[in-house]
Amino acid sequence: MFSPFSNKRTTIFYYIIIWMAIFINHVGILLSFVDNSNIAIADSLVYNLIYCLIGMGIWYPIQYINIDESSTGKIIQNHVITAVVTSIIWVYSGYFILSNLYASDELYMQFLNNSIGWRIYAGIIYYSILVSLYYVIFYYRSFKTKLENEHRLQALVKEAELKSLKYQIN
Repeated sequence: MFSPFSNKRTTIFYYIIIWMAIFINHVGILLSFVDNSNIAIADSLVYNLIYCLIGMGIWYPIQYINIDESSTGKIIQNHVITAVVTSIIWVYSGYFILSNLYASDELYMQFLNNSIGWRIYAGIIYYSILVSLYYVIFYYRSFKTKLENEHRLQALVKEAELKSLKYQIN
């Protein structure tokens, strides 16, 4: 199955709009912790851009962690592990970039070090929201395909019935 981003520009547009809204809210929250607006913008931009890109890739594991075919425990285990690993990669990627950009700002570096825990938690929340959304998309597409197949099969049944009646008449 194709990613929701592979065939529709509107999906990519809405995805970017949502991440822009998250970015703006993140800047607003960071401004209550950091005095420098440039640092707040850079922090939010780096972390949200990284997760925006990671979020597009999360679609692919969803296809292989199928709710219908796996036990609940295995599904939860797979998603917890994936969420934690994704969050750690996300946090430390952003940390690496921002610590290199603002190494001389001791106050920001202290904030960056102190924020690792809640950022991992936020990453797990982001993962949970994206996975839920992707499952909704996945099952909606599956349901839509089943309905289309059902309509096609009903049309074939009607066609077969009409042919049968036609042969009976002749």
